[in-house]
Amino acid sequence: MIGLKLSVEIGGIELKNPIVIASSPLTATVYRLKQAEKFGAAAASTKLAFIKQPFQGRLQLYSEPGHCLIVPIDKRLNVDEAARLVREAKKETDLVILSNITHAAGHIEGWKHLATTLEEAGADMIELNFVCPNIEFTTQQLGIEITETELHGASISMSPSVAGRITEAVKGSISVPVVCKLNPDVADVVSTAKACEDAGADAIAIGGNYSSLPSVDVYNGGRPLYPSLDKVSFGALCGPCVKNLSYAVIAKLYKKLRVPIIGGGGVVNWRDTVEMMMWGATAVAICTGIMWYGFEIVGRILRNLERFMEKTGYESPSEFIGCSTRYIAPSEELAVYPEVKGIKLADYPTAEYLRSVKGKEVAFHPALAVVDEEKCNGCGLCVKPGHCEAISLINGKAHVDEELCLGCGVCESLCPQRAITTKRIDLQGS
Repeated sequence: MIGLKLSVEIGGIELKNPIVIASSPLTATVYRLKQAEKFGAAAASTKLAFIKQPFQGRLQLYSEPGHCLIVPIDKRLNVDEAARLVREAKKETDLVILSNITHAAGHIEGWKHLATTLEEAGADMIELNFVCPNIEFTTQQLGIEITETELHGASISMSPSVAGRITEAVKGSISVPVVCKLNPDVADVVSTAKACEDAGADAIAIGGNYSSLPSVDVYNGGRPLYPSLDKVSFGALCGPCVKNLSYAVIAKLYKKLRVPIIGGGGVVNWRDTVEMMMWGATAVAICTGIMWYGFEIVGRILRNLERFMEKTGYESPSEFIGCSTRYIAPSEELAVYPEVKGIKLADYPTAEYLRSVKGKEVAFHPALAVVDEEKCNGCGLCVKPGHCEAISLINGKAHVDEELCLGCGVCESLCPQRAITTKRIDLQGS
């Protein structure tokens, strides 16, 4: 399509496309950053940097490919290592570089030192790490008290005032944009994001990073399934299992903030990318999918994103960013009114009637599972759902009892033949 553009803007800086490689082992070396650029990423956030690491770590993972990745510990960078990485990355790539930093909450001068050092090294943006759960956050979850001044990472996301104070100080000490990366696994991440925005943040980033524990060896006394660890800490949960949680957080932020959002958590393909943007992300951070399947997925995502935009007529991501948020409504607006419960389709009241009598817009519309008998092979998977009494096999084909069907869509999702579709029943006056 002539005029199609993938570019987006964060903090006044144009990214050639929405793909950002999240701060992670993927961004700890120049070689990996060059791989990110080779396959098309627009930006990368370098591995978390401290003035001095509080403890030494080595990457350990619990991995269920296609589902989740848990990271309880990893090696971080000292500030001199991070500065060297940024300098080399700016010399050897054209990536937009975000430099991810953290420090103790009560030591503002340390935050400013990190930020100015990495700005001088060439970082295009400074990303304040209020997200990592593998520092004091895990200690707090064990009930051990930590003073506010010593908070790092995700613990800062719990306090809007602390996050805002750090943001304001860093923003005042540098000239490049400031991105605040928040942990979604706190009580009120929206308030923290708003405090950061009010303090001058140019963008808000959200990672997966839900607190989690791995599966265990049930035949070996419940030993956690980490090959090299004798003990376990709450780790950052990443991967497709957190995708829908991320959508919810991003949508809440989109409705409350003015600044752009870098959305992360569970993205592994182009559809995930588009969905996250439709829920409100301006750019999309990717990590776990690359750790499983390689940097090649970035190229696939971008090619398919372009095809999607050509097919749908979008000329710029700005045309669909946040478009899904208009469908969010209170639960009561999804209610099935008494007249609509468990009645034959012919007895459903019209949408116009519900609007006039109930005084509300109608979000619920009756739907039915419809079977294409030519595609149905009688496998019986659609009969299995424990909550459903509407489907049976008759003469080797799925049959739907219209009076019992709720239109929930589970049978459609289970059908390997794509023989079932859930179709809305249009009501007169709707």
